[in-house]
Amino acid sequence: MKKQILPILFPCVVLVNDAKSQNFADFESFTLPESGYLNGSEGATEYKQADLAFEVKYNFTFNFWSGGFAISNKKDNQTAGYNNLYSACTGGGVLQSNNYAIGQNNAKIKLVNRSTLSGLYVTNTTYALKSMENGDMFAKKFGGDSGNDPDWFLLTIKGYINGVLKTDSVNFYLADYRFSEPELDYLVRTWRWVDLTALGEVDSLVFLLSSSDVGIYGMNTPAFFAIDNVNQPYFAPKAGQFGSTAMHKDDPLFKNWATSATVFRGPRNIAQVGGEFASHGVESNAIGKADGQVISLGDGGSIILEFSTPIRNGLGFDFAVFENGFSFNDQEFLELAFVEVSSDGQRYVRFPAISNTDVSTQVGSFGYLDAKFIHNLAGKYIANYGTPFDLEDLKDSSGIDLENIRFVKIIDVVGSIHANYARYDRNNNPINDPWPTDFASSGFDLDAVGVINEGTNYVHDNLAASPEIYPNPFQDAVILKKKSKVSVTDVWGNIVFESEEEVDKLNTSHWKSGIYFIRTDYKLYKINKL
Repeated sequence: MKKQILPILFPCVVLVNDAKSQNFADFESFTLPESGYLNGSEGATEYKQADLAFEVKYNFTFNFWSGGFAISNKKDNQTAGYNNLYSACTGGGVLQSNNYAIGQNNAKIKLVNRSTLSGLYVTNTTYALKSMENGDMFAKKFGGDSGNDPDWFLLTIKGYINGVLKTDSVNFYLADYRFSEPELDYLVRTWRWVDLTALGEVDSLVFLLSSSDVGIYGMNTPAFFAIDNVNQPYFAPKAGQFGSTAMHKDDPLFKNWATSATVFRGPRNIAQVGGEFASHGVESNAIGKADGQVISLGDGGSIILEFSTPIRNGLGFDFAVFENGFSFNDQEFLELAFVEVSSDGQRYVRFPAISNTDVSTQVGSFGYLDAKFIHNLAGKYIANYGTPFDLEDLKDSSGIDLENIRFVKIIDVVGSIHANYARYDRNNNPINDPWPTDFASSGFDLDAVGVINEGTNYVHDNLAASPEIYPNPFQDAVILKKKSKVSVTDVWGNIVFESEEEVDKLNTSHWKSGIYFIRTDYKLYKINKL
């Protein structure tokens, strides 16, 4: 959305967390010295942002950071060893922000006011990651020489009230090599969301580290971790709750709907080699207003929607995608998909998707998701409620005209957290949704795409014959009435033909059936091979 004040009917806020948002800490308010970190050497005993205080301890006798949290903007994700103590392995904060915090074993956060925290992002430090990955003079290489040693590195977060430990704690594995399938073993290399709501109301948190690599002096694995965006406000919640961005299919803001569709089915279960493909529904089910009639994409399948007039980057959300998720006992079965847009059918740009759903356990075939952990993914809302998208999110993208979006591509996320099949969000984390769904209706089930902000300057090129290029549909050849240099792409943007000289005829006998886009010196055409 363009940055203007919007009416209440058109909410622009996608992060909601009521009163708890005052406790949000992203560390960006700290000005760091040339060293790139604050570690208490300047005399601080805590670093405070909003109502959160991060304790720090510094030993002035021997001049070293002895405990708690340090604030850092170090980018070195390559150098191993203790001298690179203050770097996160991601090379920056969440979404490559500048600042984040490095914590030691027994690090503590205090809350000015007792509260239930939403969670925080966690990752390894470069020091700890390189030690586990390769071993060092103190610690072993995780997995051992064979790769089969059941090693692990665990962060445990405990909540307290008035110094009294609460019964619940939250565990997060920074490394885990205990799987029966070696390809599932992992070292955390990205920012991963850790949900803290299970702790309930607390006035302090303590972070404890443990490892399978223990010697006579205690844990050998470097006892450091990184955090960012502590108590980040949730994303918009499910339909019907305060702050939801869900849009009902009958909302008068919808001006138009998709007018054509081309589907590329995926398998019912991507893990089954040679298995059947999804088959439920037909392309016409995705055309026109949302009505509950859907087409299923299968694992990793996709569909391209075209519009008789373009979508433009106007005020607020610009279009919405409808799926057929459902609610049961106040929980919601949701299937997710990436969304990409294009102005010419060649260059597609993906919305920056975020999934903070826990990935330690696979969401099963009939598992449930929470909308407040999902952002910029189609399928966030149940049937009859569209997930809206704002083209302003793509304002820094190249090769696309945000005032003239003619194509929307929907791509199933698969939903498996298995390394062989996973699809990843903007933070490079696996997107976890119901999987496997080994049915004819496998994968994302598209109902419709509704247009909110509609352009006025586009004359639709449909499949009817054109006086400049014919026949259309075609089989063995395409004729150009006027000679021109030509570039031809398929619906995926792959170049299938390109001429440096002007031509007036294309030999298409070897092309596969489907839709193509021919760009000449004077126009872009959509054509269809039978």
